[in-house]
Amino acid sequence: MKKIVYLIQLIILMIVLTGCGNLQNSNLANNNSAQVQNTFQITGTTNDNTYNVLLQDGRYKSSPSRGATATMLNSVDVTGMESGLVQISKQTFSTEKYIFQEGQQISQSDAYNWLGRYDEKDNPEGLNPTANSETDSDKRTPIYLEQLLEQNYMTGSGNNYSVQGISLTLAMNSVDYYQKEKNGATYSTKISREDQEKQGKEMAQKVVERLRQKEGLKNIPIVIALYSRPSVDSLTGGTYFATTTINGDSSAINNWQTIDNQTQVFPIVSSSEKAINSSDLEAFQNFKSIVQGYFPNLSGVIAKSSYENGKLNAMTITVNTQFYGYQQINSFTKLISNSAEKYLPKNVPIEIKVQAVGEVQSVVIRDSNNYNFYSHVFSNEN
Repeated sequence: MKKIVYLIQLIILMIVLTGCGNLQNSNLANNNSAQVQNTFQITGTTNDNTYNVLLQDGRYKSSPSRGATATMLNSVDVTGMESGLVQISKQTFSTEKYIFQEGQQISQSDAYNWLGRYDEKDNPEGLNPTANSETDSDKRTPIYLEQLLEQNYMTGSGNNYSVQGISLTLAMNSVDYYQKEKNGATYSTKISREDQEKQGKEMAQKVVERLRQKEGLKNIPIVIALYSRPSVDSLTGGTYFATTTINGDSSAINNWQTIDNQTQVFPIVSSSEKAINSSDLEAFQNFKSIVQGYFPNLSGVIAKSSYENGKLNAMTITVNTQFYGYQQINSFTKLISNSAEKYLPKNVPIEIKVQAVGEVQSVVIRDSNNYNFYSHVFSNEN
């Protein structure tokens, strides 16, 4: 258990906050209705391409709407969605000017109301369409919008920090899972990308109009991104496919930009599937060959590769082993690190996880700004 907790902490520190080592203390007054004094801190960053993060009373402040979903049947895919929205937000909110905070403007009750189906009497704020009386998968009205993800971008100085930008993901179902009767069998309705896009763009306009009605949000830029959530058995995860930025003096969405994001799992097992980039596949196969040649009882080496406009922008590799000795793991991790530097693509963030029966044994990580990999081998202590 310690190993898993340590890994989560390590990845959060290195990837999400990226080096929040030096806390810059600034006693900022947050004048709420009760006039309570709060202490705020800003995390430092290790490079110019990551956000400082605003902490309250020394703690990371989570969004009240975090975890809200339209149904309990559809899988929750959060990590890739969060990191993707951060990258999209950088195009509008400079890391040099803005400070990151999880979204605080959409309440939990707002989120659940918006994610619900529209009902003139019981839920007039529902963004999902009213259900029809059909239960056949190709005739029923599915749940299109499954999740909302809000991020706030703050500016200020001295004793005043305020929200000066909002980014919001509308996570659209590619498959909607449902039950014809309570606790009955689970069925599914596939949703085309065209329908995801049509519904998402209509919902986005309503969301912008609602945000503009909230205090302090009338004149700030708003970024909306549409995200396609994967099926529950997907190995590749979801992808962003469209985004728009609404200027501070407007409530109308005038244009959308297409996002060409793709994910692919290596090795490719289907004869009909082609590599998005053949050189990336070849690099992985060379790495995999060296790794598997080290020990005969490896269970598998699998990579999830993420692409934007046909260019690799991240790779996550899982190596499943069947050995547990510290020296075995330690020497194996060194081999992985050296082989990764030699064979895997350069200038992209890569995360390699070595595990046995679900227990993490070591990690090897490199961000896009470094050539060398950082590695850590977990001890056998429980």
